Amino acid sequence: MDIILIRFASRIGVAALAGLLWTRAQACPDAREAEFLRGLNREREYALVAYQGTLDRMQDSSCRDPQRDLELAKALYQLGAFPRVRSLLVPDLGEPDARFRHYYYESWLLDHGDARNPDSAAAIARTRALPGPEAAEIIAAAAFLKGDAGAARAAWPEPSAGACADGKDARCILDRGFASPAAAAWLSLFPGAGYAYAGRTGDGWFAFSVVSVCYGLAAAYAALDSPARAWTFAAIGGVFHASNVYGAARAAQAANQSRRLAFVMALHQRWFP
Repeated sequence: MDIILIRFASRIGVAALAGLLWTRAQACPDAREAEFLRGLNREREYALVAYQGTLDRMQDSSCRDPQRDLELAKALYQLGAFPRVRSLLVPDLGEPDARFRHYYYESWLLDHGDARNPDSAAAIARTRALPGPEAAEIIAAAAFLKGDAGAARAAWPEPSAGACADGKDARCILDRGFASPAAAAWLSLFPGAGYAYAGRTGDGWFAFSVVSVCYGLAAAYAALDSPARAWTFAAIGGVFHASNVYGAARAAQAANQSRRLAFVMALHQRWFP
């Protein structure tokens, strides 16, 4: 009888041990793993976080740890792997923490070199049940990065949060809108005015000085009855004047690109204070 009890107890013990091992094997990683990745992110070891976080997800494919996903998304964001950020965070968009959604949508907006991506961000923001102000910011950002400042202001009616002297508030940058390359070119008929309109005052003064000196010398030599020199300086001035028109238009385009990037950076500061 004692032997039977011993065998029964041993089988119970083996079964309990096997169950415990199976449970531990199926358990998702505890908070220590997310905290480990968080510490690496604070040290800016983004490549190591991306490697370790991806490896953890492969080993624990049946588990989902939102906080671990968030730390991995932070690292992938810093590394510029925006499509991976989006695919990683899709299951976590229902989390109450807005950072999941903000990383997801900002990864769309930062791909604004591809004209389809801001449109995709706006479309998803319209279809998801996002908080009203949050959806407005995303839709406005998509319109702004597409170059439509009017539609962006209409989508985001909230006024700017205080003074705009430093120009670092996202809403202030949106209010400034874009420079018009065509207007910069037309203004450059008066040398340097187009550059000043595009925000490059130093280049504007340089263009004004060179063109004015060339045209002035041409007029002076014409008055001295020296047509060869007059035409030479007039031609030099004309070349500089034409290059000023073209350069001012390009300066306006460069200023618009800088405003897009400044807007995304300001939006990031707003979303991740």
